[in-house]
Amino acid sequence: MKEKCTKWLWSGAVLIFVMTGLSSTPLWAREPVSRENPDPERPEYFAHLVFEEARIVLPVAFARSAAGYVTITNQGLEARRIVAVDSPLARQVELHNMDIVTDQSDNEYMQMRPLADGLLLPPAETVTLEPGGLHIMLMGLDGESLSIDQVVPLTLTFADGAVFELFFRVRSGS
Repeated sequence: MKEKCTKWLWSGAVLIFVMTGLSSTPLWAREPVSRENPDPERPEYFAHLVFEEARIVLPVAFARSAAGYVTITNQGLEARRIVAVDSPLARQVELHNMDIVTDQSDNEYMQMRPLADGLLLPPAETVTLEPGGLHIMLMGLDGESLSIDQVVPLTLTFADGAVFELFFRVRSGS
């Protein structure tokens, strides 16, 4: 009898763990980020996705573009795809990847390319947007619109039509 009870207790614990999105922090203990006073230093949660370390690198003075980086963990059982990103501070925002390209003379160089099909977030995996790889490109800045520690909202649109506003903090360096 004791073995059956122990088995049921473990089964229940596993079920609760799975239901909380495979996270060490249970859903009922997570505090939502306030939209009135956003804090990009804290993880944000949306539809089994966890967004961490959302930041925009401060561009050089009077630059017309900047790059955004974030770590996204899909804790769900289905893949998600970000198909568009928008920001009130940029005329155009795109998801990009840096590829190493070889020319006809066997010279290698890095080339930035937009992700035509959006950004795939496979289930139970983490996708990191970082310098030299995947990133969010904000283009058409006015050259003076970003400052250190400024919080910038970016609106992510998913393939299923869902929309999520994620806050990025402007940082120096990468």
